[in-house]
Amino acid sequence: MEEKKVLVRTRKEQFKYLLKTRWTEIVFSSIYLFIFIVPTLLYFLFISSVSFSENNLLNISLIYLISIPLIVIYGLGVGGVLYSFKRICYSEGANIHRDLFYGIKKTYKDFAKIYFFKGLLYALLHISIAIIVNSNISITLISIFEGLLYLSFFFLVMIINFMETQAVFYNSTFNGFLLNSIRFSFGKILTNILINLIYLIPFLLFDLIQLSGNIDLINIIEIIAIAISGLFYFGFNKFLFLEYSISIFDETINKKQYPEIIKKGLHKEEKVEIDISTL
Repeated sequence: MEEKKVLVRTRKEQFKYLLKTRWTEIVFSSIYLFIFIVPTLLYFLFISSVSFSENNLLNISLIYLISIPLIVIYGLGVGGVLYSFKRICYSEGANIHRDLFYGIKKTYKDFAKIYFFKGLLYALLHISIAIIVNSNISITLISIFEGLLYLSFFFLVMIINFMETQAVFYNSTFNGFLLNSIRFSFGKILTNILINLIYLIPFLLFDLIQLSGNIDLINIIEIIAIAISGLFYFGFNKFLFLEYSISIFDETINKKQYPEIIKKGLHKEEKVEIDISTL
């Protein structure tokens, strides 16, 4: 059943409107994503209480490589949520509870690959940090190299995020999604950095705080961050990035290949042709 059309003409207006009118579904999407990420969270919280702070290269390698399948499980949930949000943005009679599982079935192949890639990058990030920490260099150089590694990881994740949103709209190969995402990421680099910083706040809280080595502080901050994310932020940041991606897709892919879906779900001005011979 088609949803009632509303007089919003831009994705920015639509984002604000849907944030007010579909608040409940965004909250439910966060809860669903929280459920899918629970195995990963429990794994890392358990490891942090046992040997997470140790810099033994073999331990670190095993810890993060084992986490990849758990990250893939979360990715399947992301595919279902993004598919649901796509239907909401396109005014296709969306229902988060119904569309979530259909979306997982429809997108699981692409999202399993994308999140395996993301999990592998995350593992390589921490393995590289462990190599640096165990090397015979100064603390200053260690800090600089760690910063550069996180910066590189940030830009790679920014690219992967565009792969995710493409996967719910188009059929393509992994390499096709990747090449498009590189172009999108560096086309509006400053805006992309800002959007992705907002997008990655929960990850930054979860990951970077652990470098402090203060287990009590880690537990308190992580519990707060996870609680907030579970109630709202998981869904909000996916919804924000999907709306932003659609605006880019309309200007690029859709403009050239799928003009019929440009501004789909938005109010479009009707062009009225006047026959001057009747005047």
